[in-house]
Amino acid sequence: EVVNQGFLREAARLADLCGQRTDALARVQETGLIYQILCELWRSLQSPPAPPQDRRITQMMEELRQQPSQWQSVRDMARRVGLSSAHFTRRFTAMVGEAPNRWLRRMRMEWARELLRTTSLNIGEVGESLGYRDIYFFSRQFKQAMGLSPRQFRIAKGLKGRFKDDAIVQK
Repeated sequence: EVVNQGFLREAARLADLCGQRTDALARVQETGLIYQILCELWRSLQSPPAPPQDRRITQMMEELRQQPSQWQSVRDMARRVGLSSAHFTRRFTAMVGEAPNRWLRRMRMEWARELLRTTSLNIGEVGESLGYRDIYFFSRQFKQAMGLSPRQFRIAKGLKGRFKDDAIVQK
């Protein structure tokens, strides 16, 4: 594996999100992502192949992207790829650019945003489907990540009234 596939997938996903916007900031972010991709390609060509544990980390990340409800502690993730928690955290952070728990929380919030936009699940069901046992904890994390509560997010996206947990159901 010449290029960090996880990084490229993440950069492509972010570029796609920027591409959905038309403001000047989105253009600047897209340009920055292109530079990051080029730097990653250059770095990968200058460095030796990734060790097996890096490939296992990449594989684990992909599995967690597919099933974000599988809550994993850093210790569980480290054990899964055969590393100590400290070494796993260092390797993961070097590969991805953020700590494992932060990455997992961000992935879950992106899934939550998508589920709130595209499904009729109520807020509790969205949180539960992502592995949260406490709707209030889920709502706090969503608000911290997105700047809006899950309910406010639906209202801002023009989705109010279409879902079971809205205060007012439009007919």
